[in-house]
Amino acid sequence: MRRGPNAKTDALLRTFLKMKGIGTCMRSLRIPARYYRLFSEAKPYGCRESDFHHVQEVLDIPIEEAALVLVDCWSMHYCVTYLDRASEVIESKIVPVVKVARGVGMPIVHAPSSSVAEKYPQSKEYFEAGDEEASPRCATVDPEWPPGDFIGRARKYESLKRVFSPPRETWKEQYKDMTIAEPLTPRSDDYVVISGNQLHKILKARRILHLFYAGFATNMCLQHRDYGIRAMAERGYNPILIRDCTTALEAHDTVHDMLATKVFVWEIEHKYGFSTTSIQFLEACRSAGKRAR
Repeated sequence: MRRGPNAKTDALLRTFLKMKGIGTCMRSLRIPARYYRLFSEAKPYGCRESDFHHVQEVLDIPIEEAALVLVDCWSMHYCVTYLDRASEVIESKIVPVVKVARGVGMPIVHAPSSSVAEKYPQSKEYFEAGDEEASPRCATVDPEWPPGDFIGRARKYESLKRVFSPPRETWKEQYKDMTIAEPLTPRSDDYVVISGNQLHKILKARRILHLFYAGFATNMCLQHRDYGIRAMAERGYNPILIRDCTTALEAHDTVHDMLATKVFVWEIEHKYGFSTTSIQFLEACRSAGKRAR
């Protein structure tokens, strides 16, 4: 495994915490968060969909056990309206969140897809052969059935292939200059990850359990990358979406009211974790800083 300054710092941190007694005098974020419940406590059986509701909690999260994960905060995208909206979210919401997270000592993890992550030297930290980004599957594929050509929509099954975005083979040339968006350029002490395995190794070294998520798109990579909310929830971590620090890639008949964004935030709140807002995150971090002083 290739190691560098971050890994050495993490080793020293673990030694320090062990000497001092990990868990003592931990600063914490007291942060409002919500999830979505598909039943009514008053009538769990025989309830109506109109009875479903958000559940509000105040979480007490030790800062030493939390990280901020920024997914696919790209400098470029083929859809100009989406890029404009994401850029506005980055400037007005994510940049302040990153600033205050740094102020309380929370690690910042950039997860911008493997082709972008590899452009940053920090991506070599905690990375070894076999840690490449994977596409999580909901089920195991039987090697005998369906046939490989059918799965790949090849040869006689090619008519079943769907082209739902510019072909992936054209992206390399079109986006050879893609980077992490300039306002979020990683610092030398940030982490940049290529894969979920690499992210897990960092979290394990830092003894981190809670992952605040921001980034894009709500209905795609933010959920479905192998370092995304779904995969990390399935690994046992506690994802908390900062829900105004994201936007979906909308459809022609949803973009007017941002319906896809709303629906996929709801899906995350129902299936995978909590959500909070950038204002609540900022206030929790500032309160933690005041208590520390």
